[in-house]
Amino acid sequence: MKRFTISFAWILLAGISFTGHWPNIGMRVFATETEEHSKPFFEVWEENNVYGNLNVAMDGTVLLFSLQGDPHPDKRRGSKIYLKRSEDGGTSWSDHELIGKRIDLDWQALGIGPYDGKGWGRDEHHSHATLGTSVVDEITGEIMIFITALYPAPFMYKSRDHGKTWQLEKIEFRKDSNGFLPIPNAACDPAINLKHGPHRGRLLVPSRVMVNYDKRAESEGYTNAVCSNDHGKTWHSSEPFPLQGTGESGLVELNDGTIYLNSRTHTRKGNRWVAYSDDSGHSWRDLQQDDELFDGPPDMYGCKAALLKIDRDD
Repeated sequence: MKRFTISFAWILLAGISFTGHWPNIGMRVFATETEEHSKPFFEVWEENNVYGNLNVAMDGTVLLFSLQGDPHPDKRRGSKIYLKRSEDGGTSWSDHELIGKRIDLDWQALGIGPYDGKGWGRDEHHSHATLGTSVVDEITGEIMIFITALYPAPFMYKSRDHGKTWQLEKIEFRKDSNGFLPIPNAACDPAINLKHGPHRGRLLVPSRVMVNYDKRAESEGYTNAVCSNDHGKTWHSSEPFPLQGTGESGLVELNDGTIYLNSRTHTRKGNRWVAYSDDSGHSWRDLQQDDELFDGPPDMYGCKAALLKIDRDD
């Protein structure tokens, strides 16, 4: 009962409430199998959110992460990462709790950019690493948040008490076979914990690569995944998803250990694209365009969506 309730709420929330930039809007979605609430219902409140991410701690606490900034047309200015917690399955929520600030990237020292605000794709906010996607390690119980821009910050916010307190800790990213670092940002689904095969216990996270960390090269970018075998200290990049212009994906582990990945496209019309992995998320095979899952309104620029595997007894 509890697994179904939280899972259903998450897929609606991630797919509707925090897709792209919804200024001044927050949304809570709650689903239950009881007779009293046989259908999901929506509650909307005004908030200065840029985007968000949702996960569930090992003690059942629902964690709603959000990025909030100054009251300004670009709400990422002055942005900070906040959390709301629910200990009753999403019925009631805590006030916003500050997790931490953004991390400013020295793009000149890193040799990336420029992010000097002089033209499209050179926006200054690309130098501010902010809320990325989230991870719950089912072995240690640790909760982690990536911090990303077009380039990832080598840090994560981590909690070891189900989201009550947070610390900023150093991590390491490994480049992919093309020489680029990944960005597991907040538009990518949360991590999964592998249950099958030789890498059981591995943390696997949908991610993306922005070629040369340049927004203007988005058509050359691609979806990928990052994994950790040491509980979030080191993150390794998978091989690229075999289609350029993709990003903002989700993945699940099927019952036979196969990884199914489903990705948005940013530069072409049509439905969503899928591929499979037989090696715990390192490489991808059988690229295909799904014949049913449309990517946003028909024949238009792609749209963020959420993917979730629901385990059932029936």
